[in-house]
Amino acid sequence: MENESTGRKMMEGHLLFYGEGHDGGIPGLTLKDQVNLDKDHFTLPPRSTVPELWGTLPRPQADSCIGYVTATMRRHDPPLMKPFSREEDEIAEWYSVVHHSDTHFPILTAQWKAAISGDHQIDARLQAARDGAPLVNYMHRFYLYAYPDRDPSQLETCHVSLTTEMISSYLRLRWREVDSVDDEVYYRMEPIESAHLHKLRDVAATRKVLHNYIDYTIGERLKSIKAALCPFWQNRPARRARRRQSQSSTTASSLNLQFDMPMTPSTSSRGEENASATKRLKRTLNNGM
Repeated sequence: MENESTGRKMMEGHLLFYGEGHDGGIPGLTLKDQVNLDKDHFTLPPRSTVPELWGTLPRPQADSCIGYVTATMRRHDPPLMKPFSREEDEIAEWYSVVHHSDTHFPILTAQWKAAISGDHQIDARLQAARDGAPLVNYMHRFYLYAYPDRDPSQLETCHVSLTTEMISSYLRLRWREVDSVDDEVYYRMEPIESAHLHKLRDVAATRKVLHNYIDYTIGERLKSIKAALCPFWQNRPARRARRRQSQSSTTASSLNLQFDMPMTPSTSSRGEENASATKRLKRTLNNGM
């Protein structure tokens, strides 16, 4: 593979999945490339010395981003599945986390690197962490506005990401938690599955997890988001809506693999309180998919 772009085009259909606009794609979902994320959802540095010593983070940009179909994309021929009503779509558009891309509530992002160019998994991992934190924070704020009387759950706000340098791949679960000792917010990530890409069995295991995750995102997760949109709008923050114009690209291929092995994410935690919360998250993912 000559470079990152070539590798992504060759491997995207084998490691990820396509949206409804492509043959064999998942109804109600869409895959976009080079999606810029809103910096408004970056977390604040825990201390003023952090940006002074280490600098500020660049704008998060996911190499691949999978989310729900928007009203704009529904003008497809033939028409695409409508995960949201017109009113729900307008609310989601008003509080979008992406720039210039027709996708709502991203469910999965990916960072691609090319080992042949000297890139490493650690580069992809750091960029995925940069992308994952604002996406988790975005969902946390969304549910917090919708239901101000309770804390959003880790299941409601977690995010899944994939990284690869075209030799291996890692699928990671990302979530937000408050430390019981210092009350600081931490954004955790733990591997769910890994694969050596020259081993078909490894790739199949990753895809089993992903298709299990899809069942959750087009079922329980979508139902939860739709239920929260109206109360969110009633309690929405004071801000002007941004109008977006689609500028992101899509990729085409067919995808017919179907698996149903349950997800079994592994995680560590700080303290019994966080440990039990994370265990509940894993148990819910296992039982709900």
